[in-house]
Amino acid sequence: MAHEGLNPARLVVLNSSHRSRLVSDSDYAREQINRHLHDAIDVLRKDVWRVEIWADALRGFTMPVPTYEMDRRFDLKPKKDT
Repeated sequence: MAHEGLNPARLVVLNSSHRSRLVSDSDYAREQINRHLHDAIDVLRKDVWRVEIWADALRGFTMPVPTYEMDRRFDLKPKKDT
């Protein structure tokens, strides 16, 4: 059953091979949903990576500063008056 205003087939250009083919509206919709889901997953992966980087950076700030023991070999000696 054809609905008025709906195109029964669309011309779709495939990115990788630059070929075109006719697909039905449901195939076109499925392809668009697939593409949007893949894009959303890619954005999510990048966001998770950024969160991991910032979490590691913040972890470094939460650790106490280690105590510093100066090496006495490098003490400055007072000048001798001549």
